[in-house]
Amino acid sequence: MKNIVICCDGTGNEISENISNVLKLYRTLRKTEKTTPRQMVFYDPGVGTLARPNPWKKLVQDASAIFGLATGYGLDDNVLHSYEFIVDNYADGDAIYLFGFSRGAYTVRVLAGLIHKIGLIAKQQVNLAGSGLTAYKQFSSDTAQPDGGLDLRQFTDGGAPGPASKDDQAAQYARILSVKWPTIKFVGVWDAVASVIVPRPDRFYWPSLQVLAFVHRNPSIEIFRQA
Repeated sequence: MKNIVICCDGTGNEISENISNVLKLYRTLRKTEKTTPRQMVFYDPGVGTLARPNPWKKLVQDASAIFGLATGYGLDDNVLHSYEFIVDNYADGDAIYLFGFSRGAYTVRVLAGLIHKIGLIAKQQVNLAGSGLTAYKQFSSDTAQPDGGLDLRQFTDGGAPGPASKDDQAAQYARILSVKWPTIKFVGVWDAVASVIVPRPDRFYWPSLQVLAFVHRNPSIEIFRQA
């Protein structure tokens, strides 16, 4: 057994002199497999963070950063990076801890909602994680009250969750991939915000801002704290 710890920072936060609470936490965490319990730690610097490998990319990255600061564009990548880290390292019995600041707080809440809805795929299937996130967002768009409805942990004889409807692509995704259903031990957030661009086929040129499923009420979380 081991701890898997995800730390997601806020919009535009980078490793610098003025560090956020999430980065302070990350710096104090033990990051070694040589002690008991073992602990795997992942840090994501956040939506809209600048990373300039060379001056030629400065203009493009500045534009992307400003758009991310304003809207949260890029959230999908942050969620997927964290999800894929958990998939790569999770084993039965491991404890999952999620921490986030500002937009990163919403990132970990979406990550927890994604895990609750589609579970954890096998590491050999990590290339399919993006499809799972798409199905989860589609479920959120199609559900009038995305935090309610059928709990997917009502299992069928086949050991997979029964879909809420024939059009529930997220449930079908979980059934086909025979996912694991971990409990999230702890979620801790600072200054949570929620701004997510969700392109829709009926509003292609005017994407909507949407709250995703299970970000406010998630049965898979044992302990939730917000500061």
